[in-house]
Amino acid sequence: MADEEGQPSWLSASNASNKQSSPSSEPPTSSGVTSGGGGTSSKKTANLPPYFTAVQGVMSTINMGLMIFMSAVGVLGILNSTNVNDTGVIFVGLYLVIFAAIEFMYELAQLLPLESLDLLVKKNFGFLYGVNGRGAFFLLVGILCFGLSTPRDLAIASGVVIAFWGCLIMLVALLKPDYFPKKEKYSPP
Repeated sequence: MADEEGQPSWLSASNASNKQSSPSSEPPTSSGVTSGGGGTSSKKTANLPPYFTAVQGVMSTINMGLMIFMSAVGVLGILNSTNVNDTGVIFVGLYLVIFAAIEFMYELAQLLPLESLDLLVKKNFGFLYGVNGRGAFFLLVGILCFGLSTPRDLAIASGVVIAFWGCLIMLVALLKPDYFPKKEKYSPP
């Protein structure tokens, strides 16, 4: 597979015309299979802003922590309801738990490369794949937290923090859009 100069055959000038017509411009791996990325993986990592993975990891961790906090406030609101007049509080608590589970599943789908989980979230909650959609979601659930009356201090604290975080995400996305890559949207078959 090497020519007389010691270069691999895929690097020689005689194969340059074959490489231009091939769909992938990257060399085959040891098994002879290209990854199909067209050689853009090194370009993608070269164009990333500094500390990109660290920023994404910190943001995912904060998002997951806020959703755990919000679901705990929702559960406390449900458990502290004492009579029939508290049905509104029960439903607000259920909404908080459900919305926290949705965002937690999204963050899990981003951290763990599970294609089925990613497809499930992408099909049903595609607005989370955009920065403005996710920021508006945090703003909405932050406002929803104010509907709990039983653990009032925790409800106000979680509402303020989560709504502020949603606004902060949208503001940072305007100032530093490189840290928020465009995600592939779901296209039905």
